[in-house]
Amino acid sequence: NTVVVKLLGRPMGYKFLCNRLESLWTITKGFKVIDLENGFFLDRFRSEDDVDCALTQGPWTVLGHYFIIQQWTLYLDSTSEKIDSMVAWIRLPSMPLHYYKKKKYSEWEDTKYKDPNLPPSRNISTSSRFGPFFGF
Repeated sequence: NTVVVKLLGRPMGYKFLCNRLESLWTITKGFKVIDLENGFFLDRFRSEDDVDCALTQGPWTVLGHYFIIQQWTLYLDSTSEKIDSMVAWIRLPSMPLHYYKKKKYSEWEDTKYKDPNLPPSRNISTSSRFGPFFGF
């Protein structure tokens, strides 16, 4: 029930992060923050639903900067860790209809992103407020 958090482009203090996350996330059973090196923080949740909220209900921003939130792994080394991928939400509000192909959309919807390292309950689903699919 642990995620790794880092704010892109701006250093932040422990108290600032704790206060901001409490106001951003609708956590039902609470969480604990552990300060790591290199601007990384571990957030340990008491509920699977709270972890799902943190991972899938983003993007989370503070003062115009994005949080990177990812599942914690045993191999995390915050002293040398580099962020090599992140979730991106893409919105195309003015895309002309002639570019829209219903068949392609249904193919994307049928092959939603599935991370083999996450349990099935943590994979991205159509319940996200950002639509039925997004990529890595």
